[in-house]
Order: sequence, then structure tokens, then C-alpha cells
Amino acid sequence: MGILLGNLTVQDFEQRLGIKFSDEDRNALKEMRQEEASNLQPGKIHIFDLPFTVACGDSATQKKVLDILYKFDTSKFPPLSIGVK
Repeated sequence: MGILLGNLTVQDFEQRLGIKFSDEDRNALKEMRQEEASNLQPGKIHIFDLPFTVACGDSATQKKVLDILYKFDTSKFPPLSIGVK
């Protein structure tokens, strides 16, 4: 298993992606965000800086994150992984 570093906020996430979430989506991501990366709970996410990764607590949460991100032109995003931890 590789090493994951960082603890990005939703605002940091927006800046890295170069986008602006709607208030509804920003609030949803904030509600999902878990500060502590170990023991990630279902329904929660943790956003790592290196490598740029969103770890999701379960596949339903992964789908919610993808649904939010697919509202944008993801081809313009920097390399980003979104997985279930």
C-alpha cells in the first residue's frame, strides 16, 4: 500500500480542481468530509493532497462524489483518483 499525505478541505479541493461547487454540493461534500483518514466511515470522504485522491468510505459515497464532479468538464481536472478505502 502506498503512502497518502494531506488533509484537504472542500475549499482546497475546489482550488486544486479550478472549479466552484454549488452551495448545495459544497455543503454535501463538507457533510461527507471526515477529518481523520484512518477508519474512514461509510458516507464519509477524506481528500488527500499527495497523491491527489478522494478516499470514500463506501461505494455509495463514491457515486455521490462522482455525481457532483461529473457536473464539470473533468477532462480539465488535474490527475485525481476517487476510490473506496
